[in-house]
Amino acid sequence: MAGGFSFTVNVSNTHPRLGENIIISADLQNVYNTSIPVQELGGTTTIQITNVAGEIVWGRSDFRSGTTLTVAAGVGWNFGFSATWMAGNNPDFTIPVTAGTYTLSASNNALSLSVTPIQIVVTN
Repeated sequence: MAGGFSFTVNVSNTHPRLGENIIISADLQNVYNTSIPVQELGGTTTIQITNVAGEIVWGRSDFRSGTTLTVAAGVGWNFGFSATWMAGNNPDFTIPVTAGTYTLSASNNALSLSVTPIQIVVTN
C-alpha cells in the first residue's frame, strides 16, 4: 500500500506439479487517494518467476498507456491484470523448469509498488 493505492497479487496454487497451470492475478486499486489524476496511472505491471539462481524462467508485463484525463482517479478505481504460468518449460524462456522452489515477484511502476515475493514449490 502506498499513496492511497493497494497493489495485491493472488496465485491460484503455490504447490503445483510440473505441467500444471497457475493463474496469477494482480490488482492495483485506489483505496483512498482523492487527488491523483488518471493521466499519471499509465505504466507497466510486471510479473516474473525466478529459480533459486535468480534466473527468470517466466514473466509477463502489461502496459497501460497514459491518458490526457486530468480528473482524479476515483476511490475504487482499479486495474486488474492476470496471466497463466504453466509450471514447466515455456517456449518463450530458455531456462528449464524442474521440481524445486521458485519465486514470484510483481511490481507496478506507475506508483513504484511491489509485493512481497511469493514462493512456489513445484513437484513432480
